[in-house]
Amino acid sequence: MDQTTPNYTLPGIMQYLQSQFTIVEKNRMTNELERSNLKARIVELEGERNSLKLLNERLILKVRDLEKKLQVNEPDTVDQIEDSLANLQLETVDVAKLLRARQFLKTTTSEILYLLNSPVVESADPLNLGKSEPRFSDSPAVERDVTPETRPLRHPDLPPRRLTEPTVDDLKSESDAETITSEDPVEVTAILNFSAKIPDITMVTVSGSNIIGVSRSNTLQIFDESLTPVKSFVLDDSIVEIISCRPSRILVATQYSVLLIDLSDMTTTVIHVSGETISHLAFKPSSHAVLIGKQSTIELATLDINTKSLEKKHVLNITSFKVTQATALKFSEDIPFFDVVAFGPFGLFLLNSKTEKDKHVSFKQPIDCQVGSKFAVMKQSGFLTVVDLVDSQESTNFAESSTITGFILDNNDVLAIQRPAGVTVYALGEGVLGKYTNIKGQCLNCDGNLLVSCTKDEIMLYSLP
Repeated sequence: MDQTTPNYTLPGIMQYLQSQFTIVEKNRMTNELERSNLKARIVELEGERNSLKLLNERLILKVRDLEKKLQVNEPDTVDQIEDSLANLQLETVDVAKLLRARQFLKTTTSEILYLLNSPVVESADPLNLGKSEPRFSDSPAVERDVTPETRPLRHPDLPPRRLTEPTVDDLKSESDAETITSEDPVEVTAILNFSAKIPDITMVTVSGSNIIGVSRSNTLQIFDESLTPVKSFVLDDSIVEIISCRPSRILVATQYSVLLIDLSDMTTTVIHVSGETISHLAFKPSSHAVLIGKQSTIELATLDINTKSLEKKHVLNITSFKVTQATALKFSEDIPFFDVVAFGPFGLFLLNSKTEKDKHVSFKQPIDCQVGSKFAVMKQSGFLTVVDLVDSQESTNFAESSTITGFILDNNDVLAIQRPAGVTVYALGEGVLGKYTNIKGQCLNCDGNLLVSCTKDEIMLYSLP
């Protein structure tokens, strides 16, 4: 054996991993503290700016009022006052200091972001290379759940999660509708980012860095990424559906109206009022098309983001089935020749909103059904059925549906199945992501690497490693 070969020892590798994790955690906590201080400073400066702006507006109104009174009571003195104001020298504010402070803030923020994405390796020989005796660390291993409440959301530039077998494609090669009766996914610990004591949350939607929740059927609550309340709206009617129009807008359907809420300035605009009860809503980001399902009709319209208005096109005329019985409608941009998925007591259908043609996919009556991008998942008695919408055929059945307490399918075809033993997450068409046993409450929303769950009086935001 070559004596010059480096001696990679298991204790050395473990020590290297522990040291690097400690360095990354230390840098992360330091940067989080600095970022929190900067955020607090920014909020303080914005508050001062807003107060000065309001004071300036009040003074302007007061001056105008005094000018009007002066012109009415003593018109001869107006010219004298104008001459004295022309000769008056006001102290000017040094704007250069503010510009320097703003530039310093931008530089500091960019440095923090760089440090968050580029941890520094401080050890010159952490693997104990070239040494025969392993070197052990006296410090205890750092736990993975260090300060979970301060952990940031998963960065979009991070590499994708590693998948484990079996994959859905492998299952499809054996059978077009194979039943999976036993699963042995890798157990992974979900990271609790934030939690907040907020009671009676019944519906949750993730839109960018905002979490939108519904409580008491007509109260819309908007939170930031740390579950801090930002804004609350009490609407006249019960909320039917919330759809994200990224990056900073959401569509909210109530029983008799559709609202457009701009999350950047928290303004609300009523874009549609209906005399019939609205049952479901769908939005297509590429064309800004909107489907509004009502008791007797389904209207197709176009949303104008700039004018915040809804232009009605026509009413869909689908006669092969009673489309008004649909439990929900959803747009999809990945299915050839069809752009709308409809499901309900009649089964699962694909629709074309332009040609008004339809295609039967499944005649089974689902208890519940959710649609992603290329797949749909139907819950029936005894199992869950995954339907490939592109090939229009059933691909996988998950057995023992009676033990399933809930399931969520997001727009990226990530399926989360909740059982009493934990939450198992699948990437449909790719494989099993893992089993998470530490998630509490009922899962209400899954958006990529984020999962939102709720108990009776608490909402929790997890990231899935």
